[in-house]
Amino acid sequence: MMSRPNTRYRGGFTIVEITVVIVIIAILAIGSIPFVSRAQADARDDRRETDIAVIAAALESYYQDNGEYPAGQGSSRINPSWSATVDGSWSNLRAKLVPKYVSELPLDPSEDDSKTAMSGGNAYEYYANGSSWCGKGRYQMYILLYNFESRARKETFIGDCSTTPLKYDGASNYRVARDNT
Repeated sequence: MMSRPNTRYRGGFTIVEITVVIVIIAILAIGSIPFVSRAQADARDDRRETDIAVIAAALESYYQDNGEYPAGQGSSRINPSWSATVDGSWSNLRAKLVPKYVSELPLDPSEDDSKTAMSGGNAYEYYANGSSWCGKGRYQMYILLYNFESRARKETFIGDCSTTPLKYDGASNYRVARDNT
């Protein structure tokens, strides 16, 4: 019969092994933060595109019923011809579109809606001109402004515009000009 060594086996990990595992997990977690942040920004940008499409569809339905787009009105941060989520004027546009044309008027998905899109912020902004713009009649055009976090600026223009369209260097925009001739 063979004799056994006189040592006792203890199960478990040493403090050094546990520390190494914790350090490795911490390094992996810290390394993944930029990827998580980017994924969250991409998701908010997807939402912005969806929101702008929802607002545009509601505006087109309003146009079908009324022959013009609703006036932008009341922004204290831009000028009285605009409506913006950055101040209370968005409720003026909401009153015209909800609930008949859209169940709820979207707000930017970021938690910081304190600056206008024109100044690089995350507010949604709406403008429809009560006078002629781009050769179009009263309330026959509108502009929606918004900003992406992780994508390049985007310009969408629908309609024929015989004059130079308004440009917003910092903000993405969705513009419609109806041919009302």
